[in-house]
Amino acid sequence: MFKSVFIKYLTAFLVITIVGFSFLAAILNAAVRIDHLEDLERRVESAARYTQGRLQRELGFNFGRHDTTFSCLSQSIDALHDIILVISDFKDLRIFIVDSTGVPLVVGANQGEFINSGETISEQIMLSILDDHDFITRGTLGDFFQVDHVISAKNLLCEDGSVIAAVVAAADLAAMSVMVDSMMRTIITACVFVMMTGLVACLLISEKLSTPLKDMSRAAKSFATGKFDTRVAVSGRDEIAELAMAFNNMAQSLSELEDMRRSFVANVSHDLRTPMTSIAGFVDGILNGAIPPEKQSHYLGLVTLEIKRLSRLVTSLMDISRLESGDRKFNMKRHDICGVASRVLLSFEEKIESKALDVAFEMPGGRIFVTADSDAIHQVLQNLVENAVKFAREDGELRIKVAKQDNEVALSIFNHGVGIAPEDLPRVFDRFYKADKSRGLNKDGTGLGLFIAKTIVEAHGGTLSVRSREGEWCEFTMRLPAK
Repeated sequence: MFKSVFIKYLTAFLVITIVGFSFLAAILNAAVRIDHLEDLERRVESAARYTQGRLQRELGFNFGRHDTTFSCLSQSIDALHDIILVISDFKDLRIFIVDSTGVPLVVGANQGEFINSGETISEQIMLSILDDHDFITRGTLGDFFQVDHVISAKNLLCEDGSVIAAVVAAADLAAMSVMVDSMMRTIITACVFVMMTGLVACLLISEKLSTPLKDMSRAAKSFATGKFDTRVAVSGRDEIAELAMAFNNMAQSLSELEDMRRSFVANVSHDLRTPMTSIAGFVDGILNGAIPPEKQSHYLGLVTLEIKRLSRLVTSLMDISRLESGDRKFNMKRHDICGVASRVLLSFEEKIESKALDVAFEMPGGRIFVTADSDAIHQVLQNLVENAVKFAREDGELRIKVAKQDNEVALSIFNHGVGIAPEDLPRVFDRFYKADKSRGLNKDGTGLGLFIAKTIVEAHGGTLSVRSREGEWCEFTMRLPAK
């Protein structure tokens, strides 16, 4: 199991799961980062603008044109600190005020490290802040911060409209990394859980699939040794169950075929051994003088009959071989099937009279034409009539009826006689099959005649069927296309 079905299912599942979750994680990571950055930009920009507005309203436009020392703002540092502290706590941001030289003068919560620390914003960055009324960027603000931030700056104006200071709002990007890491851990945990669940599911499914396949493999190996009694357990109604049922049906067919083959071999062996033994005995009797000259003609006649039996058997075997290989070609011509049936019936005149059979031949219109191989149809009718005469009871009825029905011609052969047992009816056309296993009546048969007849009829596009009531009657019907 771990070398075949299970590994295939597990590999496919793991590949799909890993690729799927990796793709999902990449999409979520990118989406979260973009959304979070956009949200931070909105928050810091909003906080900077709000703080700028509050400070402008609280302080008014009291900055002098030449008040470059920002002395008036420094004198109100306590009031400004309280305002920024409230805003920074509410927004969860770092908010502070820097003068035009980049020195932070007033900071919000937890920003005391910037006061008297000697850290200043570079002149180049301050020029960008003072020149841009909507300054926003990402980074460390020229190493002013130790880690990357999203930063927005809004200018504070003097009464003449000139810029003398700026409000800076910043948000630490480390929080985003923490959130993304937490999300990735959640995805990895879910992936591991799904893979473990899928592993169990793959194990159960592959076990359910592989068990009947293993049984079929063992049964097939058993078949290779000639044992056809092995069957596969069928459970459920899925495709595997249908396959198991088909396998069992195949095994049953093989078993029946093997039984018929053995029966056929036994029958053929008997049919070959009996006449050969008789021939050898009669010839030896003639050669060694055990049979007197006046009786030799009689025994030579018996030898001739036995040779004919052997010839019929060999002919039947050759017919089967040619039919199955497709070597037998049919000469399709239009001819009167009633004439063929009449000639076949006349060939059994002596046997019919010996049984005193009441013969009836029904053929409305006198002549009915079909396109077929005349010799092949003659062979079929020869076999059917021979069986009908052989198994008819003394003083019984033998009836042949030919009729045209729609687009086909039906020829039926009926007799009163031993009939066929119900259990034998489905198999009378099987090769090697012989219903008269006791060989009480059918001493000359090999179980091949009806199989050959049915094969010939089907090769002509027709059908051959049988109806019977055991101990009373039997009727074979051949249907051919009317062309």
